Amino acid sequence: MRIRNALYGDLRIRTLKTLSMAGMIFLLAISLRATAFDYDGDNRSDISVFRSSTSAWYLQQSTNGFYGTQFGRADDGIVPADYDGDGRTDIAVYRPTDSIWNTTGVWYILNSSNGVVTYHVFGLATDMPTPADYDGDGLADTSVYRPSNGTWYRQNSSDGSFHAVLFGISEDKPTLGDFDGDNVADIAVFRPSTGVWYRINSSDGTVSADPFGLATDVTAPADYDADGKTDVAVFRPSGGVWYIKNSATGTLTAYQFGNSTDIPAAADFDGDGLADISVFRPADGTWYRKNSFTGSFFAFQFGTSGDRPTQAAYRF
Repeated sequence: MRIRNALYGDLRIRTLKTLSMAGMIFLLAISLRATAFDYDGDNRSDISVFRSSTSAWYLQQSTNGFYGTQFGRADDGIVPADYDGDGRTDIAVYRPTDSIWNTTGVWYILNSSNGVVTYHVFGLATDMPTPADYDGDGLADTSVYRPSNGTWYRQNSSDGSFHAVLFGISEDKPTLGDFDGDNVADIAVFRPSTGVWYRINSSDGTVSADPFGLATDVTAPADYDADGKTDVAVFRPSGGVWYIKNSATGTLTAYQFGNSTDIPAAADFDGDGLADISVFRPADGTWYRKNSFTGSFFAFQFGTSGDRPTQAAYRF
């Protein structure tokens, strides 16, 4: 059985079987056919970094193992997403200023389906890239947020149509996700000065406001409770604490995991349909995470101090 997912494409429903002392427990979990940051298509997010000093992408794929390729420039923004609909994340960059084409806002995409590089001009040098599936066709749409005028611009992959939506002010940070669970990405921002999350729900066009966070928090939206909705969440560097507002119940959960210099990199690494709390520590190039399925602790050295985890691509 398949359903759609706003950020990552098709979803497959599978039944996971686990044994306990009480007998057999059947756990129904959502398995993403195109899990975020899953470069080999096995429904698990892969440990992965972009090294700007050499413009190199390094992936430790959970099934296919190590892969590295040079793609981009030092000043590029990384924009990994599934642009070709094959269920795998594509390596991609957003180039604020491109001397080759003498223009701004050039997207370069290495399509995982066929290895072909495509490019697309869309945006200004100061725009923030916000690719997601806003039209519900299972492919990431080219999209940017323009802080100078608080406007979201996008081109739908389904029909090539252009859309502009005024929503935000100059200080706002875009937050990508499907917060209302309709399998279409919502336009959403976090306002540091007030600690409020604002969004336009794509399901009915209503505007929601959630006071949640401090100005110094790092946004970390993801689906931590497996209800098909992105949860409002932040990482607070001062104490290394994660605060999550569970959309399924409305309850607040807090986890101390990380330190002040860590980069939050939550994603579904263990393939159970829930985002795992995870950080990348630049000081020693180590990934630390708490697996949501078993609660086990995981640490893996992969990267150097100058690397950017691809899971942090949209942490502005």
